[in-house]
Amino acid sequence: MGKGKKKQKKPKIPKPNISATIQAPSLNQIEIPYRSSKPVFSFEFYDIKHAKYTAYSFTNCSDLCLVFKHLKRLSSMTWEQIESGKNRAHEVTWAITKEKKGFPQRLGNKPSLFPPYSFQLFGRVRVYGFHCERTFNIVWFDTNHEIHPDG
Repeated sequence: MGKGKKKQKKPKIPKPNISATIQAPSLNQIEIPYRSSKPVFSFEFYDIKHAKYTAYSFTNCSDLCLVFKHLKRLSSMTWEQIESGKNRAHEVTWAITKEKKGFPQRLGNKPSLFPPYSFQLFGRVRVYGFHCERTFNIVWFDTNHEIHPDG
């Protein structure tokens, strides 16, 4: 070291407290950003190849028209309103349904990233799909409430 220069001390870095425990917040404490947003419905992952759960399973055109009427109605609500209303909106556990395998892999069947979700449109008609933020990707139409009749 040169003349007149003092040796600088290194800053002390505290050791981490390993004995501290981290508690995960409960679901009530987690703010889910999309819940205050109005939904956007997408058909990007719509399963056109399924034998039972496509638009072809509607027995008449008036029911198919009702699908769009109710999707439009839901588009004016927030996800929070949809989930707290009479739409029977909930996550789906495939193991307790008639479709144990869930959505086809080609349609993004990644329940850890995008949990499957269902809600009632009208009567016995249910929509199955998954959220990606405020966008709800419609995969199936269950026109006779067969996939999860107890849910």
